[in-house]
Amino acid sequence: MNSIRIGKKVAGPVTLLAALSLGLTVVTASPAEAAPKCGLTVTSLHTDDQAYKLEVTCGPFMAPAEWHLYGDDGPFGVQHILSSYQPVAYADSGALDEDPGTEADEIFATVIYRTTTGAYWTVRTNTVVANFWPYS
Repeated sequence: MNSIRIGKKVAGPVTLLAALSLGLTVVTASPAEAAPKCGLTVTSLHTDDQAYKLEVTCGPFMAPAEWHLYGDDGPFGVQHILSSYQPVAYADSGALDEDPGTEADEIFATVIYRTTTGAYWTVRTNTVVANFWPYS
């Protein structure tokens, strides 16, 4: 009986040692490092109506199912600007100018995607700070 217990206790470290000796990388990530990340980019299309391309990108194997763009008004909360079921959407400066006048605008997206297990996750992107005032 003792030899079986010893064999079971040694199996974990022996397997790890074998994997390392074969040149395999053993990685353990903390939950914060393993959390998925998505990013928001805003690109001016240099058109007369001041249109912008909004693009949400996520890590590998993560296609967004939908995403929602918000303006961040600090202590006054957030305001919904648009939603999309595609990675790319377009908006004009009037929609993105969420702060009054020439104040800097802060926009971000929340991305909802489906994992390989069928679960849905929501991730917040980076905040883009720019002046979308139509006459700037």
